[in-house]
Amino acid sequence: MPIQRDFSSYFTAVQNTAEVRDNTKKQSYVVENTFKPLFKNGKAEVIMRFLPSHPNEFKPFIENRTHMYEYEPGKFFGCTCLEKFGISCPICDHNHKLYTCGKYTKEEAKPLRLPNPKRRFVSNVYIVKNDNAPETEGNVYRFEFGIQIMDMIRNAMQGYDDPEEGKVEGYNPFDWKNGANFIYNGVQGTMGPKLDKSKFGKRRPISDKTGRELTEAEIDAIEAKIYTLDEYDKKLDQVWNSDEIRKRFAKKVGYRLFEKFDGTPEAVLPLPDEIPGTTEAVASVTESITNAAQETVQTAAPEADVFAEAAANATKTVKPTKANVAKAQAEDDFFDNLEKGEGEEA
Repeated sequence: MPIQRDFSSYFTAVQNTAEVRDNTKKQSYVVENTFKPLFKNGKAEVIMRFLPSHPNEFKPFIENRTHMYEYEPGKFFGCTCLEKFGISCPICDHNHKLYTCGKYTKEEAKPLRLPNPKRRFVSNVYIVKNDNAPETEGNVYRFEFGIQIMDMIRNAMQGYDDPEEGKVEGYNPFDWKNGANFIYNGVQGTMGPKLDKSKFGKRRPISDKTGRELTEAEIDAIEAKIYTLDEYDKKLDQVWNSDEIRKRFAKKVGYRLFEKFDGTPEAVLPLPDEIPGTTEAVASVTESITNAAQETVQTAAPEADVFAEAAANATKTVKPTKANVAKAQAEDDFFDNLEKGEGEEA
């Protein structure tokens, strides 16, 4: 008989994914034994079942959040978003302050924004039906997915209005008996797979692809194959803290985040002088960076010297052009699309 889980703990774990707003330390987070839908003629349809947690673990999924910024062609700065742990994140704070400091219009601030964190989840799934790769049917895999599918899981737990079924009461989609199959419909997009009318089906006990309900012995056999997930869940003591992110960003990228550090003045990425209507803003920001550099040299502790150097060189090393701004805009739109479920989700 399968181990009984506490539904309320699952609900709390899923709720927490909505409440919270390259810095790993030599540990691989490449997820093994993963299921990746196989696309044929640009489409993939898979019926899968989200499974409960491993008997030795608490949550049926893990979540990681990563900022990835291409500051020069082919050169990247990556770090874990600290908001995963309920802590203020310097990258997120940078973006927030650009829009709220009153120095820039929305259009001026947009090319200075850094990418939002990419949120990825990992859970165990049982493949019920997969016509594109029938050899995967009846097997258990780890499955990586994005915020769009997690929102569907959250809606299933909270209850929702269905245009065909009407009001659907909340349920635990990870439950063997009272859960529901997830129907994955994917299409190949220009920036990776996109979900197309994917949804949870009607609640029913776990079954095979013919619809036959699995026996307790078969469920026990599946449960024995459930993978652990905790080793892929980044821990707070395994990632850079807020100060480390600021230091490493300034040293690698060449300018400071829009953030006060150790009492030194604020300095931000200069606006591109090729954008119409930003001449005054460029002069203002350039002056603030110069002043920041001078004051930092005079007052900062030795640990903060990297910021003086970065601020002094900011106007020389960071000179965005129209092409760079267009690229930043495209990158910005890409990460926005990820949040909306229009980018990679498979």
